[in-house]
Amino acid sequence: MSDEAIPAATIVVVREPVSGTAPELLIVERAAGMAFAGGALVFPGGRIDEADRRLAADLGLGEDGPQRVAAIRETIEETAIPVGFTSAPSPDDCLDLQSALAAGEDFADVLGSRGLSLNPGALAPFARWVPKFHAVRRFDTLFFVAKAPPGEWAPQALAGECTGAFWLPALEVLARGRRGEAQIIF
Repeated sequence: MSDEAIPAATIVVVREPVSGTAPELLIVERAAGMAFAGGALVFPGGRIDEADRRLAADLGLGEDGPQRVAAIRETIEETAIPVGFTSAPSPDDCLDLQSALAAGEDFADVLGSRGLSLNPGALAPFARWVPKFHAVRRFDTLFFVAKAPPGEWAPQALAGECTGAFWLPALEVLARGRRGEAQIIF
């Protein structure tokens, strides 16, 4: 394993509660076979690729532009929830976006061919995490926080990468971890 951390980005997507009193967070359960955090409950996100860097440069984004683009791309890919878009596409369009990204299509091309644009300013930088423990892969992750788009959005897990995607209050995520029902990374 290399000690060099892989640049990555994650979004903590928050929505007002549908029921209950606590805000809900967009959570994905990673597939058990994943090299990093396999089987764990996590926020959507992933590594920054060269296409994210190009799109951030084309959009004239600042230093954290590639992280913003990657976080938006990974969230739509893993959950079909459109965070960071100028105007939210329909749920069916989001499933189409998810399929296109899962098939390896370039994010900039996917956006352009569908007349969509990003609003990277909708993401607020929240934290940065570089784990000290050794894993198969180690990431240098910039975390953002963002509001969920208005409306009812049912997350759709990306098969093969995620085994579930759902809205949960933070206390419920922690309770599942304490009860041994879920793996959580701290």
